[in-house]
Amino acid sequence: MTDSQVARTAERPIRIALCPGLAPNILKVAESMAPPGTELIQANVAADKDQALAVVRNADFIFGFPEGVPTAVVEAADRVQLIQMLSAGYDKMDTPLALTRGIPVAVNGGANAPSVAEHTILLILALYRHLVDKALIVRSGSWEIATAAPKPSHELTGKTVGLLGAGFIGRAVAARLRGFETNIIYFDVRRLPAEIEQEFGLTYVAFEELIRQADVISLHLPLLPDTRNIIGEVELAAMKPEAILVNTARGELIDEEALARALKKERILGAALDVTVVEPPRPDHPLRTLSNCLLTPHSAGLTQENFPRRLHNAFSNVSRVLSGETPSWLIAGSPEKR
Repeated sequence: MTDSQVARTAERPIRIALCPGLAPNILKVAESMAPPGTELIQANVAADKDQALAVVRNADFIFGFPEGVPTAVVEAADRVQLIQMLSAGYDKMDTPLALTRGIPVAVNGGANAPSVAEHTILLILALYRHLVDKALIVRSGSWEIATAAPKPSHELTGKTVGLLGAGFIGRAVAARLRGFETNIIYFDVRRLPAEIEQEFGLTYVAFEELIRQADVISLHLPLLPDTRNIIGEVELAAMKPEAILVNTARGELIDEEALARALKKERILGAALDVTVVEPPRPDHPLRTLSNCLLTPHSAGLTQENFPRRLHNAFSNVSRVLSGETPSWLIAGSPEKR
């Protein structure tokens, strides 16, 4: 924080509302990283709405996750200069209202990309090798001889991996895939510069071509009107029968009913999902019981190591705003300054 910023805090601290609040161990990290003259205050609407909104009304900044920034929070953000997401996603908060009110919204600058990329590779390998099923067999006291296994295992080496989305996380996945000697193709609405494609070993293809060619399709797109159900009946029918589908982005990118039908008919080899449309999925959700569907509880980005990166990026944006600069990683439509 600059001398002028410190001087501004002489009258009162810069107040940062934490929505929906941070776990004690993460809060401790945040407090250790907070610049002098800043005050971090927990504001959990689900736990105490009146207290949380009172905090937000007096806050200069919001650090949050989408579920912690509902419409009521945005409506109360009368003096907030920036809503800083600690996540990559922002679709579950009322971003249109924030932008209408002139409040810029920034994402986390790829801070969780290594964690999500590692989880993506984990899901691919676990699905290919039936890791969960085999671990449960051993835990039950049995021992499955590999040559007698009812389901064959597969190698990732030599496969064609199709990345839908080549932002921070998509590129982090690509960097890790190169060690597996895979062929990496991608589609995004904006093609990457040639030098970036070369750096990450990426080949750009049309969407339909990616669906047809890929042995592994991994989703790394934001949830937008154009990306909702981007994988549906038509796309699943066009995939290779031995292809697998991985989603660590947003559940709504996939038509779950269509996916369940495809998996039941073994139209594709399998799917591994860290996200679902409704979280947690209802007890009778068809994807819960399918042996060729691996589910994890939206945990890809939750590692101890990435929270310091998220917080570093958040506090850096606070410093930029207080210096009169444009914050980094703004979502489309955000005002640059306020």
